[in-house]
Amino acid sequence: MRGEFSETTNDLLSFSPLTLYRSGRVQLINVWRPLRAPARDMPLAFCDSRTVDKEKDLVYSRLLYPPPGQPGHQVEGETFNVKHNEKHDWYYVPDMGPQEGELRF
Repeated sequence: MRGEFSETTNDLLSFSPLTLYRSGRVQLINVWRPLRAPARDMPLAFCDSRTVDKEKDLVYSRLLYPPPGQPGHQVEGETFNVKHNEKHDWYYVPDMGPQEGELRF
C-alpha cells in the first residue's frame, strides 16, 4: 500500500494546482493516522461545528504558496483559523494506533 500511495502522490504532485482545478476532477481528502505508536500525548480531536460561532470564532487567513521554479510568483489559497471559545465541544479518538485512520472529505 505504501508504494502505491507514494506513486499516486508523485503523479498528482507533477500537475500544477491550476491544471488540476481546470480539469474539474479535484477532491480534497484528508487522512490522519499516527505513524508509529498510538497517539496518546496529542490525539486527533474534532470540534463540533454546531458549537462554533461562525461570526466570532472564525478568522479568515490567506495561504500563499510559492510554486517551485517560479520565484516571485505565488499561488494563493484561503482557510479559516478558529479562535478559542469555552462553548466549543470537543471529541477525540483515544489511543488511535498506526493501523487505524480517520478519513475526512
